[in-house]
Parts: sequence; structure tokens; C-alpha cells
Amino acid sequence: MKTITAITLSTIFTCLTLAGQATSPTPEQLEAARRYSESCGGQAMVVLLDGKIVFESYANGGGKDRAQMLASGTKSFVGVVAVAAVEDGIIKLDDPACESLTEWKTDPVKSQITYRQLLTLTSGLTPGERGSAVRSPGWKEIVAKPMAGKPGAQFAYGAYHLCAFAEALQRKLKNETFEAYLNRRILQPLGIKLEWRWRCADGNPQVGGAGAMTARDWAVFGEFMRLGGQWNGKQIIRKELLAECQRGTKQNPAYGLTWWLRQPVPDLVFQQVPLLRREMGDLVKEDWLPDDLFMAAGAGKQRLYVIPSRKLVIVRQGDLMKSRDFSDVEFLRRLWSGAETPRPVPAVIATAEDAAPAPKIERFQLTGEQWTCLADGQSLSGVLLKPAGTGPFPAVILSHGLGGNAAAMAANRGREMVTRGYVVIATDYTHAGKPGEGRQARGEIDYAQVGASRENIRRALACLEILRQQPDVDPRRIFAHGHSMGAFLTIALVAATDKIAAAAITAGGIVPDGVNYAAPTVSVAGRVRTPMLILHGSADTTVPPSRSVLLKEVLDKNKVPNDRIVFEGAGHNLPSPANSAEVYRLIHDWFTRHSAPQWTPR
Repeated sequence: MKTITAITLSTIFTCLTLAGQATSPTPEQLEAARRYSESCGGQAMVVLLDGKIVFESYANGGGKDRAQMLASGTKSFVGVVAVAAVEDGIIKLDDPACESLTEWKTDPVKSQITYRQLLTLTSGLTPGERGSAVRSPGWKEIVAKPMAGKPGAQFAYGAYHLCAFAEALQRKLKNETFEAYLNRRILQPLGIKLEWRWRCADGNPQVGGAGAMTARDWAVFGEFMRLGGQWNGKQIIRKELLAECQRGTKQNPAYGLTWWLRQPVPDLVFQQVPLLRREMGDLVKEDWLPDDLFMAAGAGKQRLYVIPSRKLVIVRQGDLMKSRDFSDVEFLRRLWSGAETPRPVPAVIATAEDAAPAPKIERFQLTGEQWTCLADGQSLSGVLLKPAGTGPFPAVILSHGLGGNAAAMAANRGREMVTRGYVVIATDYTHAGKPGEGRQARGEIDYAQVGASRENIRRALACLEILRQQPDVDPRRIFAHGHSMGAFLTIALVAATDKIAAAAITAGGIVPDGVNYAAPTVSVAGRVRTPMLILHGSADTTVPPSRSVLLKEVLDKNKVPNDRIVFEGAGHNLPSPANSAEVYRLIHDWFTRHSAPQWTPR
């Protein structure tokens, strides 16, 4: 059921004139943004221009009266409550929080934490724990958590900073709870309602991520922010105090008092803040976006964009699990297609022609199972496994997932393929982890260069050339297999060469064009002509099955031989002990079926 409400075109154009902004969204641009959002699990979209609703749409289970989870979008209410408390003379942002949290006074480190550091997530306190979003300890227990860093020295995203702040403010309020103060000071004057879906163990709200609100009410909150603390002609909070919410820190200039900002961020900070590497950094890097854009953001791509210079407030709410492929930049680009076109994403090839040609392999040496070489003059190494005999054998290029490495991939999947008569080659890609660390090494990874990046395609093509030079390998029977990030790379690899007889992926897929992610886009997949087997777990929450559905749709459209098999109840780790025999059988059967050229490559 889909609901779309829009005022008449003449009224929209009147509003645009009053707003004085020639680049404000047209009805066509609003429709384009809506279609994109809904294709990525969008459930609600509300656009305010100069305080008036000019577009409203609901789909995928959303509704005008439905309060939806804001997730971390809830955090932004805490920053606003904080500056209200400053105006009321209750706290000063740069005062030590131990004036209220008295148990911190005797701690030489915690006693240095200020209210501002709690609000900017730079306090050094333990930021959160697995599962704490829905099963959070009580506020006092959070206050007692150990330090994970030094006050003001690092940005660490998490709800515990804000729960600690809420406890500190609640103690200062004495006769009023934090929740009651939020209602009296902010929500009631605006006429909006914030529901708490989860509470901490002590009954207090989980202020870092448990709020729910209708799209219209969230838009009202955004309009209040756009107007600098005014509502219905009344100044609820002084403008200069509310501006503190848009003041970033050295540790993360793109995050103020619980709001994401468009502020220049040094490269070193990008590397130190995972959220900037994975997601939020796009808004900072795209120079066509208005500099004064700021937003509240939460999991499931819950978004409240505020753009004062354009007199715009935009709400986007989505399904928690189906919105992973949503891109802020792509959404805003479609909403603002009359503005400058954003730069292409450098990490993922746009077309097969963009990929590097086959590298020149020199000084190849194989010592036991370890190989080294120069690929276009750059050092490369990896593992090469061979079955007994003289061949010629079929061969497989194995590509590992995030935090994996060539050695681990060869030791598991590689050994299995060798028992079935394949030569196996593997190398480390840019998303590799250190041996023995696995996915725990992901904090050291540059997310802008993982998966289907040009560099990884170059390394995979080098593996292909090495195999083609092996006298015991049949060049007509070279296959590719990858898992997760390695699956993304495998798709990009066969889009860049026609020398792979067939491919098989587990837990992989593609994303819509324009999405900044490590997976290939629809356009890249459109160049694939290699028969492909797609295996996915129905319960995979890391790479949603919708991504492999999209891949199959592209392959079917282009009449590329393919098969997609879903393992019911299986998660991201495919194969698992319960289904490994079946997974390897399917892969082997697929490769056997496509062992000789059966159709004309492009």
C-alpha cells in the first residue's frame, strides 16, 4: 500500500518563489528521490519547504500516523535538551560532568570529562556494547563503565556517552526526570511526540537509539532546528545556544552536539572514524551539497536533513534491514538533480573498460605453496595449491571476505577444491585481516578501497595471468569463487575479463547505480557474460539477500546463464558445517557444467 500526498504544482511553484531558491526540488526531482528511497526499503518521505509540506509519501508498510524507529536519530534530541539546560542555567557545556556525577570526582580520568565531551561522543567512556541498543544497562551502571580512551582524545560512536549525560542532567534537575524535562522543554512546545520503544534496565529511556516518531513530527523537529530554535513565533531556545549543536570537534569535525555536519575532515580523521569511512564521509566529500546541511541519522538509514540555505527539511525513514543499500548522496542527488552532478565513486569500477588490463607478471617464484612475483612492477604474493598429478587441471581463483586472508581461504575452501582436482590460487586483498585476527582486524581497514576496487581487480587479474602461465593448468577451465567482499570482487572480475569460464559466489551481490559501497553496481554487473552460481543464506544480515536478487535480475535480463540458490535459515557464513558438503557439491557441479566454452563470450 503506497500513499503519496503532494500539493498542486501551482502551489509548489508559489512556494519555490517565496523561498527564493531556484534550485529547490521540482516535482520530477521529488518523484525521482521517492522512487529511489522506496527501492531501498524507504517507508516514509516528507519534504518541508519554508515550513510547508510540499511532498509526502508512504510505502513498504509506512504510514502518516505510524511512529517509526529513529535508531541513532534519537541522539539528536539529547543535544537539543542539553542546550536548553544551558539556557535554563542548569549546566555549562564545558564544566566537568563530575559536578553532577559525583562518583567520578575521585577518578583521575573520569573527573576530566565535560558535558560537551559526552555530547560529542569524545568522552573516552566505553561507547557501547554488543546488544546494548535493545538491552542496555541502567544509567548508573553505564556511568560506572570503564574508560576506553582519554577524555577529548578520540571520537567513539555509541549510546553510553549520552545515557551518562542524561543521568548527569537528571541529577541536576532534582524534581524532574530527564524524560519529563525533554517533554516539557522541547516536545510539548512543538506539539510532537517521541515514543520510547526500549528502555534501559533501570526503566530510563535508551536515549541513544530507542526513540520512535512519525515522519511529520520528525519534520517539525527539523523545522524548529532550521529556524534556529523558533516555533510559532516563539523562541524556544536561543539561536546562539542552538548553534552549539553544529560545532564539531577536532576528533570529528563532522559531528557536533549529537548532529552530523558538513564540515571539512582531515584524511587522518577519516581513517580513525569507521562511520566516516563507511558511510557518513560521503556527505562531507561531495562538494556540490550545501555547506550548511546538517542531519540526524540512524540505522536503517533514518534521516532528518536540515538545509537552512534552501529552506528545506527532509525526512526519510526506512525498513531497518532493507535500507542497507540506501545512499545519502544518491538520494540527495536525485532530489537535487538540477545541482552539480557529484563526482563518481573512485573505489568501484564504473564499467569493465575502467578496470586495469591484465598485469605483466615477472619474477614469478613458487616455494612450496607460497608464491611471489612482480605484477606491473609491484610486489604480490599468495598461495598456490595443486592436486597430485601432471594435469592439465581446472583452476580456481579464490577471493576472501572482509578480515580474511589468502592463507585462511586456501586452508579451508582451497583444500576442499584441491581434493576435487582443482589448482587453487589466492592472494591478499585490501580488505584482508592479519593472520589469526579474522574480522577483528576490520578496524584497520580503509573501507574506501575494499571489495570491488580497482586495486583488488588488478590483483585478481594477476592471479588469472599466473594461472594461465602454469603448464599444468587448462586455460579453458579457469574459474572464480569468492565470499562476501570476495564475492563482490568476483563479480567485478568477471565483468572485467572474459577469460573466466564460470564463477560462483557465496553471500554476495550488487547495489544500485550511484551507491557508494564496496559491491559492484548494476552497471558493472550489466557487463558480466560469465555463467554465475549465486549461493546465499536467507538469514544473512551482513549482505542482505536482496543484493543477490538484484544481481540475478541483471543476469536474467542479459540472458547470462545463472542459478541462485537460497539456504533457508543460513546466515552470512556460507558454507557452514551444516551445509558445507552441499555448497561444495553445487560449486563443483557448476564448474563442471561450464568446463568448456558453451556460448560465445563478449
